[in-house]
Amino acid sequence: MCANLFTVAHMKAEYEKDKQIGKIADGAKNIEGDMHIVIRLESPKDDKGRRKYPSVANVIKWRRDPEDERGLPPPAFPFLIEEFEKIHGANYKRARENVAFASSESVEKLRGIMALMDKTVSDEMHGKWIKAAGVESLEFMTQAQVDKCVEFVQKKIQGVKS
Repeated sequence: MCANLFTVAHMKAEYEKDKQIGKIADGAKNIEGDMHIVIRLESPKDDKGRRKYPSVANVIKWRRDPEDERGLPPPAFPFLIEEFEKIHGANYKRARENVAFASSESVEKLRGIMALMDKTVSDEMHGKWIKAAGVESLEFMTQAQVDKCVEFVQKKIQGVKS
């Protein structure tokens, strides 16, 4: 599963000892430390003072392994999705797929099955399932993921009966 997160912040003055020393993102403290890619956009102006298209993306930070075959990102590039895709190596225009999230009935069925199990086993399996699905709770799992969990438990029960 792949997720993209973009955080947008305007810039504000950064001060040290009552003197402006630069600019920082107006967001959570050290927000840039949490990001893999940090770019700052500049809108160049033409000779009449109008903003030119596209904006220029200045690369402030781009975490990439030095041995990565794509090489280092450029210090600046035209801020177009095609350029970003080329540098980042991802396809952001691919067809999107709808995800069927688990129905509340399926989640309740799984919770009911888990309630019948030993609490330690139930908690351990719950933790593994949540981690494997990359979600925070059963409600955020897909229908296929919940069905797989139910099937897993049912096979375990069949094994015990045999």
